[in-house]
Amino acid sequence: MVLATLRLRRRVAQDLSPLLATVHWLCAHDDKRRQDVAGVLEGVRAWNRRKGDLFTEHHVTVALERLREDGWLLATQA
Repeated sequence: MVLATLRLRRRVAQDLSPLLATVHWLCAHDDKRRQDVAGVLEGVRAWNRRKGDLFTEHHVTVALERLREDGWLLATQA
């Protein structure tokens, strides 16, 4: 059971890495339009078609929350 849980956590972390990296980059490099979920989602969709199709508003919301909780975003970002 413990091993299965660790494998699941590792898999989730791997799946989230591209999303977290994308959201962090948008928040750190384009502060004019990336102050909220809608702005970040717009940036994700503009990045490329694959990211736009793959990542939903819910995904972006969760990524922003995770980045804030882990201290990767400043109070003025997103």
